[in-house]
Amino acid sequence: MQLSKEIVVKMYKDMTLLNTMDRILYESQRQGRISFYMTNYGEEGTHIGSAAALDINDLVFGQYREAGHLLFAIFCVNVASLQAEHGADVGLVSIDLGHWGGFRANS
Repeated sequence: MQLSKEIVVKMYKDMTLLNTMDRILYESQRQGRISFYMTNYGEEGTHIGSAAALDINDLVFGQYREAGHLLFAIFCVNVASLQAEHGADVGLVSIDLGHWGGFRANS
């Protein structure tokens, strides 16, 4: 299967964004601003690459170090940081001790 230039650029941007999100949320966790966060360092390519091969209707039961799947498919850093900070469902994604998911993500 040939990947379009747009998909390859999105994959690269999302891997870079995931790494930046990890750094910010990990530092927040270490400072006591959020209670729990596990990084995805070194695993960005596996998340984004496998997410690119999935259909939007495929289910992903992500946990801990699998935020890249959802980042590629449906959510942004603002939603992820709200989830990490408050641990509540903001209508798109919920995080409970690092388990990412949500109705829109799996519907």
